[in-house]
Amino acid sequence: MIKFRFLMVILAAFLLPVTGAAFTPSSEPILRLNTEMHFASVQNVSSDQYGRFVLSCSTDKTAKLWDADNGNLLKTFRVPAEKGNNGKLYACAISPQGRAIVLGGWTGRSGQDKFIYVFNTNTGEMTQRLPDIPNVVNGLKFYNEDIFAAALGGSNGVRVFKRSGRLFSLHRKLDECNGKTSNIAFNKDGWLAAASYDGYIRLYNSKFNMVAQEKTTNGSRPFGVSFNADGSKLAISDRYSDKLEVRDGRNLKFLFYPDYKGVDERRNLMFSLAYSPDGY
Repeated sequence: MIKFRFLMVILAAFLLPVTGAAFTPSSEPILRLNTEMHFASVQNVSSDQYGRFVLSCSTDKTAKLWDADNGNLLKTFRVPAEKGNNGKLYACAISPQGRAIVLGGWTGRSGQDKFIYVFNTNTGEMTQRLPDIPNVVNGLKFYNEDIFAAALGGSNGVRVFKRSGRLFSLHRKLDECNGKTSNIAFNKDGWLAAASYDGYIRLYNSKFNMVAQEKTTNGSRPFGVSFNADGSKLAISDRYSDKLEVRDGRNLKFLFYPDYKGVDERRNLMFSLAYSPDGY
């Protein structure tokens, strides 16, 4: 007889620092196969600045931390979940030093506010639940150990969170967009770029004041954004286009279209992208 290991999660057991409206997950146990690999689509990956860890998250309602050198699974992280969408993870980020992990996605009941969950990387402990997130979280990025940002669905833009003592709290709301914010990126100086389904890229300085917004040329759904190492260039992909464009990282002025001959343009929509340290 085949025996499967399983994990029973009693959701009511999560006792976390939280402010705002109360949320009581179902106390009904949820049975899951305790597999090493994800068993649904992986939505996002993240790495620390030293390349020691790779963090992945999935619609299977788990996030997993991997050893980047050998590919071994180190930890599995779970958030409160229920049947249906509640608990599906679309975004994950590990802090540059690798001390903290944040997870988000469809982390709340339909029609209600969502949550962002903070974990201690070393212990695997869930240390905080950030409430009052008005829509699904599509992207998460750390600038340093004390600041991270979240890209939200709807027309809710970006939320910036800052650590004070042990805990994070809301620092700024960046809500200039008129469509889903699909992705965000920080440069080395703390400037933030946000891609929105209203067709615009928006650029914020380190004080999170908007300094530029420009409509992209390649399509109507900007999706991936990435700064090069010195922050002078910003690469952009589109959800429904196979083209890339590069803009000035300080004012969003158009610079050029990259040449990527040899890519099968009929089959490769570029959902995300990242600059390498040496500028590729």
